[in-house]
Amino acid sequence: MDIEDIYIHYIAVCAIYWGGVIGFRIINSLLISFYFTFILPIMHKSETKLNFKMAIICIIHWLVFSIFFYGTIIYPLTDLFAIILCTICIILLEKCNEYKKKSTYMVCVFLFGVFLYWMYNTRTIYLFASIYLFILFVIRQIRSRDSIFRKISSVFSATLGVIVASLPQVYMNYYILDIISMKVPTEGLMLKQLAWGLRNQRYDTYIGIAENHSEPSMNFIEPVGTALLNSLGIGGFTSWSEFFSFLFQYPFEVAGIYVRHLINGLLPCWPNLYVTDLDSNKLFFAIGAYIILFLFLFACFNNSINDYKVLSNYIGLLIPVLFIIPGAIEGRFFVAVFIIMFGILCYNLLWIKIKEYLQMLWLKVIIMFVGGGGLVFSVWSSMLASESVQSIFLYGVR
Repeated sequence: MDIEDIYIHYIAVCAIYWGGVIGFRIINSLLISFYFTFILPIMHKSETKLNFKMAIICIIHWLVFSIFFYGTIIYPLTDLFAIILCTICIILLEKCNEYKKKSTYMVCVFLFGVFLYWMYNTRTIYLFASIYLFILFVIRQIRSRDSIFRKISSVFSATLGVIVASLPQVYMNYYILDIISMKVPTEGLMLKQLAWGLRNQRYDTYIGIAENHSEPSMNFIEPVGTALLNSLGIGGFTSWSEFFSFLFQYPFEVAGIYVRHLINGLLPCWPNLYVTDLDSNKLFFAIGAYIILFLFLFACFNNSINDYKVLSNYIGLLIPVLFIIPGAIEGRFFVAVFIIMFGILCYNLLWIKIKEYLQMLWLKVIIMFVGGGGLVFSVWSSMLASESVQSIFLYGVR
């Protein structure tokens, strides 16, 4: 039984004992609310004692996130649980050295290893985050002033946590595939994602009325990548060497494709995890996301954030997003980016500096906002118009 099986049992318990689907959604929402109320404030180095000010900030953070991504809260198979596990890993990495008692410290390091494997087991793309955080942990151990024995025992404890957490997966691999491995079988999913990413700017799943969209797959065609693959007469890649050969042959074209992936991932179209309404207020969500993105970047480049170390702590959450950009992106892949942006704007933004800068250079800011918006929305609107079954941009207007 791997972590996803455990999660399926959790869903079943909620469904049986707590009012079916509605009960699951309520309990699930409460668990995720705990994440926003207690775990994320620690990431932003805010005071952990809940007071009126903290309560207001937590509510704003939660509400803004819910407006854009309520589907990730009410549906079970989302990236939120991998994000939560990754966030816990980052906190454990930052906090474990605060424990002076050796036994408590070793338990913390052991749990760090456990959560490292669990987040990979929940979403395989988080393997890269696990590798990054483990390497960072080892580097910090090497640089620390602890004794050699403590350094070695710390790395051993974290490794042991990874091994213990992987035992159910090892058993499943041996029982089903007759191999001894902690790897989650994906049947070459990453290579498939690279091919899908060259043919699609974005992918979504439709579960609404069949007459409005004849099939669940919503493929937003990437014309350049599709043309390149068709010209070579290939449907995908059988090895990494083939992909890198393709990459070196068409570097600028592939770079353009991935920039479009990034832009389309940062502009959510539907708040639901699965599309039910093609007529949803796509433009409203896209404009709202662009305003948040612009304000976040504006703050980063104008020294308007009161603690930049918070951003460095979030690198572990950003790594899976960077590695998924070459694939057929879905809106859920970029949830972590919005959690970071919403959190920085709620907890760490110096609004006085923002106000002063806007008063001095308001015209420059407006020009940057409009110019950047024109570029971003031209890419986004062309993506929507490329949907393979029918045009869904301004659906219903004929």
